[in-house]
Amino acid sequence: MTCLASKRFALAVVCVWAATLHAQKEAQPDLSNMSVEDLLNVQVTTAGKMEQKLSQTPAAVYVITAEDIRRSGFTSVPEALRLAPGVEVAQINPSTWAIAIHGFNSRYANKLLVLVDGRTVYSATFTQVFWSAQDVPLEDVERIEVIRGPGGTVWGANAVEGVINIITRTAKQSQGGIVSVTAGSHDNAIADVRYGGLLGKDGAYRVTARYANRSSFQSPGGGSNFDHDYLMRLGSRIDWTGSPKDSFSWQGDLSKIDGGETLLFPTLVPLANAVVNLPVLYSGGNTLLRWEHSLSSRSKTALQAYYDRKDIQESSLELIEQTVDLDFQNQIQIGERNEIVWGAGFRVLRQDTYGNYQFDFDPSVRIPKLFSAFVQDQIALHPNKLWLTFGSKIEHNDHTGFEAEPTLRLMWATKPKHSFWIAVSRAVRSPATFERGGHLILSANLGPGGIPVLAELMGSPDSTSENLIAYEVGYRTQPSKWVALDLTSFYDVYRDLSSTRQGTPFLQLDPAPMHFVVPVVLGNGLSGRAFGGEATVTWTPAVFWKIVGSYSWLRSYYLFNPGQPNLLPTLSPEANPSHQTQAHSFLSLSRRTEFDTSVYYVSGLQEQGVPGHVRLDAHLAWSPLERLQLNAGFQNLLEPRHLEFNEPPTPTLPGEVPRSAYGKVVWRF
Repeated sequence: MTCLASKRFALAVVCVWAATLHAQKEAQPDLSNMSVEDLLNVQVTTAGKMEQKLSQTPAAVYVITAEDIRRSGFTSVPEALRLAPGVEVAQINPSTWAIAIHGFNSRYANKLLVLVDGRTVYSATFTQVFWSAQDVPLEDVERIEVIRGPGGTVWGANAVEGVINIITRTAKQSQGGIVSVTAGSHDNAIADVRYGGLLGKDGAYRVTARYANRSSFQSPGGGSNFDHDYLMRLGSRIDWTGSPKDSFSWQGDLSKIDGGETLLFPTLVPLANAVVNLPVLYSGGNTLLRWEHSLSSRSKTALQAYYDRKDIQESSLELIEQTVDLDFQNQIQIGERNEIVWGAGFRVLRQDTYGNYQFDFDPSVRIPKLFSAFVQDQIALHPNKLWLTFGSKIEHNDHTGFEAEPTLRLMWATKPKHSFWIAVSRAVRSPATFERGGHLILSANLGPGGIPVLAELMGSPDSTSENLIAYEVGYRTQPSKWVALDLTSFYDVYRDLSSTRQGTPFLQLDPAPMHFVVPVVLGNGLSGRAFGGEATVTWTPAVFWKIVGSYSWLRSYYLFNPGQPNLLPTLSPEANPSHQTQAHSFLSLSRRTEFDTSVYYVSGLQEQGVPGHVRLDAHLAWSPLERLQLNAGFQNLLEPRHLEFNEPPTPTLPGEVPRSAYGKVVWRF
């Protein structure tokens, strides 16, 4: 950190501390805040596909609550993930993000599984998440569960580094109406409308509409990046209790995005690597149906089915990706000490791609299928003191055949408010469709004798799964009713990591003119290591004041397999900050006024030439009436703008995250 940045960081901490100390003398208690003990007893479902107390979950779990999101002042789900320790969140442009856990970050971060209400939004075509399409209205979000570490035993392939599950409110939790309007310097206009009502005595519904208009970022060299983002989204949900033993839920969403981006666009005629502004269009929808049935007081089942469609037009490619997924799950308690969760699933995708010589797939239509089954058993070896969890998921896919993802976890509660856990797990990442049959022109240059030369990234049918063996250890304690501490550490061993090698150049006549092609071929020739840890402390010095601080440390690197010294990684180990620190102060100045501040430090990305930065955000909320709230948000206050990510040789040119301010009005009726 530079001297100037250090001074700014110190000044920010002093300002936050002074403001909160002054407010402590005058504030009135806010009984709506959760105590530390309440936070530790929050029920989480993502880690084991069953309800568990956070304090008794043998995994690195962090829960971002609806209250945390509201008081952070963030306006989108990707932004809200900055609140979680150990999550690497970097914004590339208004709609594009690089988000990862435990390293290997990228716009195409391919080792993180993201879910919305248990429905995967991970794209199998590029192994990425289109974050702009996950702009769920924040008023609908109940909580976000973040699992740092592998979750393949219950969620399957691609849950390698972790799992993020965005859980929305039920229709019964969404009664009445909400109108929220935001206007600001970067978020030009965001409008959310929601209304929920009852369907007889046993049912409830809600409908939601969202519009967002975000302005373009500025490029590091100056000027607009043409990466504006316009979004329209419609959603609905119905919950119905058919009998004391049965409950049904249906939800669906439609969304449309009109955006743009600045690209490095190689062309053969004329021969150039042009910087061009191109539109990015997205439209899609999904529908999900879930039935839960209680077989007895000790056993319950769930059957879920969903359909998802994405239509993406980007650069010179159009992709239509359709998914049909069926999932069955049964949870059964045997005796007083044994709880088993098992299930089976089937998923089929259809991928239609339409491109040209610059960006294309071969074949252009694929219909891969996935079969899966899992079982996980949690045994109380000693009541309320010692638990053993073990199990595995078995999958079969059309690309790599059978995959197994076992785990073994042990949790020991040494005292009522102290717990220690260890785990070893295996996880896999299935290769993307592009890795097995895509091609992308990376650059166009003039070669010897004046013949054009194209560098082309090529998929290979030999691409296989990446493998991880993860070792984890964690400790949670609540030394007093005001303080909670969570410590985790991990050591990850990777095999068969995605890599590239230069193939043999060849002469190509079509398209004209005649040119050489230098192939850059994808494969799995590298190994790797990642290790680090996170520490989170929650302190409530008074009922009207909560402070959350965290620090995370990360190291990752590649190992070359014998006989393959000339390989290059597809994801850089230097694309991750080694150090991240954040502190959040949530302060209720009175029963109607809240003042919240956050300070972040993110170390630089050396290989990308991205310096470290300090960020200060502030949020002020005032409720002049019971159903009316006025908000003011200020983000990135310490500098006009900063770069967060730069990923050559990907064609998208990054923008700088600007200083911004906004006003927001929320009316409930």
